[in-house]
Amino acid sequence: MTFHMLEIESANLRDLLRSQVVAREDWTAYEFLDDDLKVAQALTYGELGQAAEHIASSLASHTRPGDRVLLAFNNGPEAVRLFWGCILAGVVPVPAPAPDPQNAKASQSRLRGIVADARVKLALTAPGLLAAAIAQAPETRWLSLQELLSETSLPEGVGMPMDRVEEDGVTDIAYLQYTSGSTSQPRGVEITHQNVMAQCRALGEAEALDPDRLRGLIWLPWFHDYGLVHGLIQPLYAGGTSILMPTVHFLLRPLKWLEAIDRHRVTHSGAPDFAFAACVQALSRAPHWSARLNSWQLASCGAEPVRATTLDAFAKAFSVHGFNKAAFAPSYGLAEAVLAVTVRTSRTPIRRLTLDAQALDRHEVIEVPAGTKCARTLVGCGPALPGFDLRIISPDTSRPCVQGRVGEIWVAGPSVGRGYWKQQEETAAHFGALFEGQTDRSTRYLRTGDLGFLWRDELFITGRQKDLILVLGRNIYPQDLELSAEMAHPNVRQAGVIAISVDKGLRESVVMLVECSRRPTPEVVRDLIDQVHKQIAMAHQIDLHDVVPLRAGSLSRTSSGKPRRGAARELYLQGTLEPMRLEASASASDAIDKDDPSDAALIETIAELWKEVLGLDEVDPDAGFFGLGGDSLLATQLVSRLRTRLGIELPIRSLFEAPTVRGLARRVAEARCGPVQPIDGKEASELVALVAPQTPRLPGEQVPLSFSQERMWFMHAIAPESSAYNIPLALRLQGPLDMQALQWAWDRIVERHEILRTRFINTDDGPAGEVMPVQAWPIASSRLQAAAAADLNDTLSRYLAAACAQPFQLDECPLFRVRIVHTGEHEAVLLIVMHHIIGDQWSFAALGRELAHHYNAAKVGAEASLPALPIQYADYAAWHRAWFEGGRRVKELAYWTHRLEGLEPLLLNTDFARPAQLSYQGASLRLPLAPSDLAALRSLG
Repeated sequence: MTFHMLEIESANLRDLLRSQVVAREDWTAYEFLDDDLKVAQALTYGELGQAAEHIASSLASHTRPGDRVLLAFNNGPEAVRLFWGCILAGVVPVPAPAPDPQNAKASQSRLRGIVADARVKLALTAPGLLAAAIAQAPETRWLSLQELLSETSLPEGVGMPMDRVEEDGVTDIAYLQYTSGSTSQPRGVEITHQNVMAQCRALGEAEALDPDRLRGLIWLPWFHDYGLVHGLIQPLYAGGTSILMPTVHFLLRPLKWLEAIDRHRVTHSGAPDFAFAACVQALSRAPHWSARLNSWQLASCGAEPVRATTLDAFAKAFSVHGFNKAAFAPSYGLAEAVLAVTVRTSRTPIRRLTLDAQALDRHEVIEVPAGTKCARTLVGCGPALPGFDLRIISPDTSRPCVQGRVGEIWVAGPSVGRGYWKQQEETAAHFGALFEGQTDRSTRYLRTGDLGFLWRDELFITGRQKDLILVLGRNIYPQDLELSAEMAHPNVRQAGVIAISVDKGLRESVVMLVECSRRPTPEVVRDLIDQVHKQIAMAHQIDLHDVVPLRAGSLSRTSSGKPRRGAARELYLQGTLEPMRLEASASASDAIDKDDPSDAALIETIAELWKEVLGLDEVDPDAGFFGLGGDSLLATQLVSRLRTRLGIELPIRSLFEAPTVRGLARRVAEARCGPVQPIDGKEASELVALVAPQTPRLPGEQVPLSFSQERMWFMHAIAPESSAYNIPLALRLQGPLDMQALQWAWDRIVERHEILRTRFINTDDGPAGEVMPVQAWPIASSRLQAAAAADLNDTLSRYLAAACAQPFQLDECPLFRVRIVHTGEHEAVLLIVMHHIIGDQWSFAALGRELAHHYNAAKVGAEASLPALPIQYADYAAWHRAWFEGGRRVKELAYWTHRLEGLEPLLLNTDFARPAQLSYQGASLRLPLAPSDLAALRSLG
């Protein structure tokens, strides 16, 4: 993606923003898309400048120039405003991924590593993610944007001191760009204002465009160098419009990216190679897809090797939809040089070379005719950007390679960063290199670790010298995977694991070579394989292609004990390791055999359910559910239909862990093979006595969730900022109110009901409740005043609505809020808001009765007289699960299947377009009813 060259030069990003605010004040700078690909919010350059100045003023009261401020957000307006606010304030923004409550372990490792390495002064995230952020990185102070703005100590109307930051500041750090590699040792690249402005100028010189027609779109995470430069910085430099789309939209349904290009007439958009391949696969399953791509002028492709097969497949598949293959712009770059180093422009054709593959393995470049056996086709990544100097250096001699030889790519230029933040050894190893025989020693080079060659001044990439594994655009350090695998099972030999990458189809996959200790049995080997798969998936979100269990001593190492990953990869590809592979027993996972009639029937049944839910004619058993257009709602429907059709109770997370037809069939087979203890002929009281634990429970004890609680927990994990499951109760109170008695009464209720003291956490076995110790949660109190009764009622309604809309965090107690709102001398409103996971409307009736009982007792000085509860809700949840394990499930399913047979989902039209983020706030209207109308309503029953 390249952009127009500004006529007005700016020395730094601060000057750039302020210049564009003046020059393009009313022009749209950013648009943000909602779930339906509509523009949920837009920012003009003027609005952006105003918001950034306000944020900078607030930051000035919390920070000093040069302090690091962590911005942990998904793609959205808050990230954009805060990034530019940090720039104006002279602090160093540190873009980072938002905390992930669903994958707390992996998210915590990365967030905590960045916080510690950057030594951040302040961290910001979305309001609904604050609890997760604090839990994952508690050593720093976390705020939401709203809290930041409300806490500013500067008087209203007073801006940030103009002398806070240097006027020029080109050598100051603009931001820290953390690479997507090791989680244990994160590396933040120091990008100066001079670096990023040089990158913008170089891209602008490479291809000039009209900013009035420029519409760029990015779905890649904004905290990634690709997303940050192409999504936030370069479009603003060009003076055009940038459209930000949530990353999850592409991940769940790749074709949404292209549909957004069509709907918003996007001219520039790009992504790594895997994204183009994913769209090709998705289109093959959507024959009626009809979007048009004729507005797409430049399709940049970088961040991982560009494959000729991918470009050909994409061009062939989407040419009928108006895509012009001349729009492809392969490029090469890295975060250490801001982003791009080379790029193909519209003035140069895409160049391909067909080379002798065996010679290429020897680092020799020999052209052969197309179609030659054992040939490899490479795609050129374009010439160097203006101002860059590329050298191909022999890793063995540190001398420049002769023409026709592959070597390490060295880069020099004004966009090369200063080094890695606070890591002198790493900086010395990668930055400031001199090659053997270099005469001009004023030019220092960045050693990229990538291998390639120059052919007629165009760069071709052949591989990587370093051990990084690239999966779906992510740089994965193999040592991180190896450490996780070592921890997965006691029979994994310490320092006996090697992670390698293999080329499978259109993308790179990961294989774990695992040496085993203590001569494990086939059953133990099977368990080891399963546990390594599970550990890597949980810690790194990677689905391994293969886990190879090996005898001890099968893998070679260097004299210093380092793994020889390159040699291990060759042994695996050649099949040399097969004689050392240990035998593994069969399991339910392996029991799915497409040739077995019963297994084939199971796969066919599940595939039919997928077709029904996804609305497809055909389903590939190995295709991903979410890649086919599935979402969380459809996942819920699918699990429900599995329960109805097969009588199997699977948690929704099973579909996320095994998102293919074949994988889900394995989960069903495991559920069928698992121990089932049906409980038939038992009355409810006997069942409760059988499963109910002794109460009261000890603090910290974990309790099971009911099926409905588990579904609500899952939906909350998807949208933690939502208040959709908040249920309120508001009671008007008249007469003198004894707050002390009310507090005592509520404390007795919390003590009596465990569910009010339960939080909900994610464990290795799935979600569970955790009962917290008895404690007092004070009742909040506030007072409203208004000049007129009508104004007071209006103010009260708005106040209560706002209080009800505040989201809960399910891993924090309490999941209720009690507040007294005084509206007069002897008038008040009691507001109780709780999350649906701990109660319902019937619960309010019980709470009301008990609250009145305890309050009246406190008023006369009596003790609480209600008897202890024989069972708690957790006992019911355990009973309910046991109840469905017997014949009851079959009877219930048969009854409801018969009753609901033939009914179609009711899709109601709305009278207005839904907003991007639903508030779930209803409304009420009070009006008198005539006695005849009231009688008619009552006659309905």
